[in-house]
Amino acid sequence: MWYARHARRILQERATARGPNGSAGTRSLLVAQLKDAKDTAHVLRSMWALHVTGGVPELLVAGRGPVAAAWTVRLLQDEGKVVPSEELARLTSRNPSPVYRRFVASALARYAPDERWDTLASLASHPEDATDHNLPHLYWYAAEPLAGVDAPRALTLAADAKVPQLLPLMARRIGAAGTPGAVDLLVKSAGESGDAAKQLALLVGLQEGLKGKRQFPMPGGWTAAFPVLLKSASPDVRSRAQALAVVFGDKTAFAALRTVVADAKADAGARTAALASLVDARDAELVPVLHALVRDGALRGAALRGLAAFDAETTPGVVLAGYAAYTPAEKRDALATLAARAPYAK
Repeated sequence: MWYARHARRILQERATARGPNGSAGTRSLLVAQLKDAKDTAHVLRSMWALHVTGGVPELLVAGRGPVAAAWTVRLLQDEGKVVPSEELARLTSRNPSPVYRRFVASALARYAPDERWDTLASLASHPEDATDHNLPHLYWYAAEPLAGVDAPRALTLAADAKVPQLLPLMARRIGAAGTPGAVDLLVKSAGESGDAAKQLALLVGLQEGLKGKRQFPMPGGWTAAFPVLLKSASPDVRSRAQALAVVFGDKTAFAALRTVVADAKADAGARTAALASLVDARDAELVPVLHALVRDGALRGAALRGLAAFDAETTPGVVLAGYAAYTPAEKRDALATLAARAPYAK
């Protein structure tokens, strides 16, 4: 390998000094060497030598294996000979190698976003790539700009992909646009999907996209989608749908979430999530519920922190009534809440 690397350097220096016409004899010998190569290592050495002495003749590496095909894509691009997007999509669909897909996914960064659709669809059609350390991320880097080109088509591409990591990422990217049209697209897609896993991915992405927004105009498709999501077999889907209902100002969800919060037998995670949603939405009817939760050891800390968001004369008395029995962490939460408003602090 040491000799091959230094020989390649010398050939490159000579080709640079003599110009393209001066290395014709060398290149003819390298082409013959490439044709006679019996293993991948020698094929690659010949390709790299041809690359540094004037360019790779792409037709010569056909049928030489996935690694050679992958390097062909990269070297041609380095030489400014970008493979047409239609041809790249065709070659990708015919090559089953993950090594080839890795090179192609990296190469897509040099293509305009509207030229990536078919190749990306082919790349994301391999379910075995979902467990790869690199491929899902490379696919996402190539797919992310498509949300700004055609959001509905990009969401369909991610939903149809056999690599599940793409859907929540695409949903988050579209939701982060913050436009009513983008949010409505995600809501309608979640309501129309019969797959609980895809519904959850869409809702997770939508929540991440709307993170930090206490209120958002109710999307046009919410009225039809919400009942469907509430009937989902997944409790996580139902919980997230209710949390989004609060963000959208759907009053029918407020009472349901207050019931979940007050139910001591309900799942602790569901109660905590419901409480966080109601606090974020500044639910006017939540204060009595929070006062009751101060006496509930499971949610006392969350209730103490939540009370800081509401101005109620009775809150200091409720907080201080059980102060002696609080844990150190709960005492810190209580003091932070009492210091959050001037009347409470006094």
